[in-house]
Amino acid sequence: MHSKDQFEGNSLGLALCRKIAKRHNGKITATGEKDNGAEFIVTLPLKQTVDTI
Repeated sequence: MHSKDQFEGNSLGLALCRKIAKRHNGKITATGEKDNGAEFIVTLPLKQTVDTI
């Protein structure tokens, strides 16, 4: 992990994206290489099913 003075943010961004994706029956995948950055792909379905409670 990097110290807070090296990068902006509060480390909640990806966790929030994951929660949103799960809530919409989607997923997040990630690829990356050391010292070359990372790519995050968020996939959401086009149509949602209606949950009955």
